[in-house]
Amino acid sequence: MSLIGQTIRWHRMRQGITQEQLAEGICSSAYLSKLENNQISLNKEIVSQLCERMELPVEKFIGSSDEHVRKLLENWLDTLHQYDVKKAESLFQEIQLLDEKKISIELSYLYELSLFAHYLYTGQHEKLDEKFTYLQSFSWILEEHYPYSYHKFVGYYYLTKFYCANAIKHFKLAEKLIKETSDPNLYLMIASAYTRMEMILRSNKYALKAFQTFQANLDYTRVISCQIILGLNYCLIADLETAESYFGKLRNLDEAQVGGLIKSVIYMCDGIMSIQKHEYEAAREYFEKVISRQTNHEVELISSHYLAMTYFYLGENNRAIQELNRGLEIAETCRNARYQYKLKSILYYFRGEHEQLHQLLTKDAIPFYQKLEEEHELCSYYLLAGSVMNEMKRYKDATKYLMAAYRVNRTEDSFLPNLKSAKAKPGLPFLTY
Repeated sequence: MSLIGQTIRWHRMRQGITQEQLAEGICSSAYLSKLENNQISLNKEIVSQLCERMELPVEKFIGSSDEHVRKLLENWLDTLHQYDVKKAESLFQEIQLLDEKKISIELSYLYELSLFAHYLYTGQHEKLDEKFTYLQSFSWILEEHYPYSYHKFVGYYYLTKFYCANAIKHFKLAEKLIKETSDPNLYLMIASAYTRMEMILRSNKYALKAFQTFQANLDYTRVISCQIILGLNYCLIADLETAESYFGKLRNLDEAQVGGLIKSVIYMCDGIMSIQKHEYEAAREYFEKVISRQTNHEVELISSHYLAMTYFYLGENNRAIQELNRGLEIAETCRNARYQYKLKSILYYFRGEHEQLHQLLTKDAIPFYQKLEEEHELCSYYLLAGSVMNEMKRYKDATKYLMAAYRVNRTEDSFLPNLKSAKAKPGLPFLTY
C-alpha cells in the first residue's frame, strides 16, 4: 500500500488546509480524498502539483525507492530489535552518508522510526524527546504500516521515562502482533515494567520467558539482565534467600565479561538488598560505587534516590539533602519528570515545607499522572498528599486524598518512610524504582 497519499494528507492537516483548498485548480476534492485513502492509482502530475502547493520536495514523492537503501534501513531496524547497539551504530554511520534524496517518502517512515529507536537505545535524550513528539504527529501511519516496531519502541520510550502503565499498554499491543513467534527483548521490557509497578508474578512470568529464549540463543548478556530482574523481584517481596541465589552468582562476574553498565546495575541491586537487610553501611558503599562509575541516567537516578534514603537512615541528613539535589540536577538534565517530582517531594517533606509540598502535589504531580493515567504512581502521590494534609491538620482534605488512593486500589506502604522508626524498621516505601 502506497504511503504517498497518506503523507499528503498528513502534510495537509499539519498546514491546516482543507481538501477543497489543496485540490483547487489541480484536481477534484473527491480525487484527493481517494488519493489520501489509497483508493485510487497515483497520477504523478497531480501529486507533483499538490507537493508544490504545500512546498514539499516533489522528487521524494514521485521518485522510485532505492532497493539498496531499503535493505540497509530494514537491516538497521532488525539490528535495533535485536538490541545490538554496536552494529546499529555502525549501520547508522553508513546511513548518514547517504544522499537524502535517496530516502523516498515510502522509506522515510522506516528511517524515522529506526532513528527514534536508535536515539532510544543510545540514550540521546534531547534528540529522543523531540523525535518522539515528531513521530506522534503521524503515529496513525506508523501504526498501520509498522505496528509492531512502533508499539515496541514507544513502549520502551515510556519505560525509560518510568511511565510504566503507558509502556505496558504499548507492549501488550506489540505482543498481540507477534502471535506464534517470540521476541525475548520485548518480554524483558515487559518484565522490567511490571517490576517497577510491583506486579512481581507478572514480571517473573515474562522474565522467565525471556530467560529461556536468551539461554537457548546463548545470549548471556541478556540472560544476566533476566537474572537481575528476577533477583530484584524476590528482593522487593523480601524473599532475600531466593534473591541472594540470583545476586550471589551475579556478584562474582567480572566487569570485562559483562560490561560496566551491568556491573553498575548489580551493585545497585546489592545496595537495595542491603537496605532490606537493614545493613545501611553496606548499602551506602554499593550506591556510592554506582555513583562514582560511568553509567546511564536511569541507573544513576535510581541509585541517587536510594543513596539519599540510605543517608537518612544513617542520620546523615545534610548528605541526604545534597544527594537529593544532585539527583534533581540529573533528572532535569535528562528530562525525567518522574524523578523531578519524586525528589522534590522528598526534599520538601524532610525540610518540613508542607505547604510547598502540597502545592507541588496538587498543582503539578497529581494532575501530571492523572493525565498520563499512571495509576501506580498516582496512588503514591494521593497517599503522600493525604499524609501531608493530616500532618497539617486538614483532615477533610486528608480523607479526600486517602479515599482517592483507595479508589485506585493499591495497598502498598506510604510514599515516605517513618524516620522515627527507620533504623529499626525502614519499610522500604521507595521500592517502586
